[in-house]
Amino acid sequence: MDRAPGPVAPGSGAQVTHRLTTNFAGSSANLTILTLPLTVTAVKSGRFVAAFKREMNGPMKATIYHNPACGTSRKALEMLREAGAELTVVEYLKDPPARSELERIYRLAGISPREGLRAKEPLAQQLGLDRPDASDDEILDAMMEHPILIQRPLVETEKGARLCRPQEEVLKLL
Repeated sequence: MDRAPGPVAPGSGAQVTHRLTTNFAGSSANLTILTLPLTVTAVKSGRFVAAFKREMNGPMKATIYHNPACGTSRKALEMLREAGAELTVVEYLKDPPARSELERIYRLAGISPREGLRAKEPLAQQLGLDRPDASDDEILDAMMEHPILIQRPLVETEKGARLCRPQEEVLKLL
């Protein structure tokens, strides 16, 4: 990979090129087979991390159901930004998802409403949602009335959806 000219800042979007070259039958002439545009997304230990610039489809789109007061949610959001994702940030405490939307995301993520519940939230215990016989409907009803019960961050990209706890789970969606 060609080195970026001069210092490169994380998330700078600096453009570099990666050339795939080969030579034929021991010849000293190299032939460039493929040139790929890359966008610098992060710098680690003096080396830059680059992502393929997606000429045809543009940047990857991502939606994060986010609580700015949550450190895990903030870190997941930062990781999405560093990856150059085109973001839709939904502060779900201010703008909760519709029940059908939450059910769709849980299905896509392969989790149940119980797995998407903030079970350690005192309100969950007060409402009896920690009971083994609490139904998915009961849990979803409570989430619609009290969005604080929705575990975060939930992230959706074209690769699927995940409850990103720990925040590194977001890497599986990039």
